[in-house]
Amino acid sequence: MVADLATDWTISRAGRRWTVRIRPDATWHDGAPVTADDVVFTVRSLKSPAYEGPRAASWEEVTARKIDPLTVQFDLATPLAGFLEALRLPLLPEHLLRGVPMDELADSPFSVAPVGSGPYRLLRWDTLSATLEAVASAQAPGGTDSEGSSSADGSVTAEAPGSAPSAAPAAAGALPSAAASSAALDPPRIELRFYEEAERLSAAYLADEVDIAEGLPPATTLALAQMPGSRLLRYPAATATVLVLNQRPDHPEFRDVAVRRALLGAVDRVRIVREVAAGMGIRADSPIPPGSWAFDGEASKPVAYNTPRAARALKGSGWTKVDGFWRAPGAKRPFVIEVICADQVSNPVVFAAARLVALSWKSFGFKTRLVPLTPAVLVGERLSQADFSVAVLDMNVGLDPDLFPLLASRQAGTSGANLMGVQSLVLDARLVAARKPGSTTQRRRAYSDLQAFLAETQVLPGLFFRDDAAVISNRVVGGVRRLIGDPSDRFWDVLTWRLATAR
Repeated sequence: MVADLATDWTISRAGRRWTVRIRPDATWHDGAPVTADDVVFTVRSLKSPAYEGPRAASWEEVTARKIDPLTVQFDLATPLAGFLEALRLPLLPEHLLRGVPMDELADSPFSVAPVGSGPYRLLRWDTLSATLEAVASAQAPGGTDSEGSSSADGSVTAEAPGSAPSAAPAAAGALPSAAASSAALDPPRIELRFYEEAERLSAAYLADEVDIAEGLPPATTLALAQMPGSRLLRYPAATATVLVLNQRPDHPEFRDVAVRRALLGAVDRVRIVREVAAGMGIRADSPIPPGSWAFDGEASKPVAYNTPRAARALKGSGWTKVDGFWRAPGAKRPFVIEVICADQVSNPVVFAAARLVALSWKSFGFKTRLVPLTPAVLVGERLSQADFSVAVLDMNVGLDPDLFPLLASRQAGTSGANLMGVQSLVLDARLVAARKPGSTTQRRRAYSDLQAFLAETQVLPGLFFRDDAAVISNRVVGGVRRLIGDPSDRFWDVLTWRLATAR
């Protein structure tokens, strides 16, 4: 990570206090300066009882305080080494939204004519398209790198593990080589177009109406990228498609490690990557993506696709196979696995993966039932109430992975993110150690211990990481491959993109 609105930051030795200084030349697109008041206002908005969005949980234990007009102090109830991930938070302009209740923000004039502070200004947008232009002060990505600085009050140097010069340009002007030849030109205006059907987007790309097409089915993206004048741009993502096995006391079968490992070993995950993601992905042997600084391939020992071995493991745990179907220990009827997932319209990739998982288990000898659901029912009625046996879901761990919210025992209630209901003091200790501030070496060691435990116990079996892929015209110069935390990260180097005159 590199500094953007910040110039530098420091961390107290205990890791509970982060002090961030804001660039003195940072302005909103209406000309008003970006100040500490905007940061405090944004955090206060996220902590408002009226805010029900996904970021609320990340800021519950954080207090933001203005030190001076350009300095903000964050006090954390729990030390968190990966707090820089939270500091990627987009800001709200306090001078425009002061007095607007949080529950009225969605219907306010600001929501249809937002004012930002980034390198691109929004000129217009509607349901079909949006137009943006670079602001006059736009620079190439750069500035202070993620190591921050030390302070005189006993604070220690801020450090973001894995921040190598290759991850992002280290200073303004240090452009990716693909765009270096055109760096002297002003960044181009950008038009985003929105399509409800993949077929219409494909047709628009083929007609040269758009230069980059993203969000298409993987197979379609791959086919278009193989056409003359086109290429494939693949961003490895921090989102894994995983098996969520309910391990609460009322689901005793999934509390057995051998059963969890057998279920994973009965699924051909390489086939899922090939057929569902068109080969644009990788098997997930850990919730942490292979491109992450925290990933340890030695600790994340894979569970191989091996149905005979999986069958032996089940039999060793007391399961029997009668008339071709598996029965749990002491049961007189076949065990039925209901697999819930997002429906095909909501998430076609996850739906396709869940379908292959259900088919794999059926071939292995389980009675299976695939239940695709709308997002509202999936989350609001089934997952939030722990009313499921197995779910196939996407989970994003971020660029600085923090698995505590997903796996800690105290997060296993209906309001927490530990959907599996996992309860393990050993796991809790390793989760705390992994998020504890420390040197890069110390954190890598803690993450290795955590991944070794997860690989052995498979409390959260992973299926695959799929790339965020786009087909891009050869007229576009730019777009450098890197690990992304969410789809918007594709634009990390957008100021270096240029448009050539011909394909």
